[in-house]
Amino acid sequence: MKTVHKYVIPFDSDGLQLDLAQGYQVLKSEYMPIGKAVCCWIEVPTAPCIPKSRVHLRLFLSGDGIPQRYHYVDTALNPLEPEAWHLYLAEQETALEVA
Repeated sequence: MKTVHKYVIPFDSDGLQLDLAQGYQVLKSEYMPIGKAVCCWIEVPTAPCIPKSRVHLRLFLSGDGIPQRYHYVDTALNPLEPEAWHLYLAEQETALEVA
């Protein structure tokens, strides 16, 4: 089985760190005008025996310098203003133990 979770990605340089079951898939990101936030939806397997990976999600503006270890996921556009945030992901190299 699998499920989809919604996460709010902070605008600051710390971003969001998550421990996700291996096999996760980032589905999309979107700017939410009412909350003035960028959200993303991630599909994750639900079996408790699946090892987890620590991932770091971070937003970058157009023109920002992006470290090599980050991989592009999606772009969230503000439909009311000329703003765009690009969602990038960096995955930690070692898998976390299953609890």
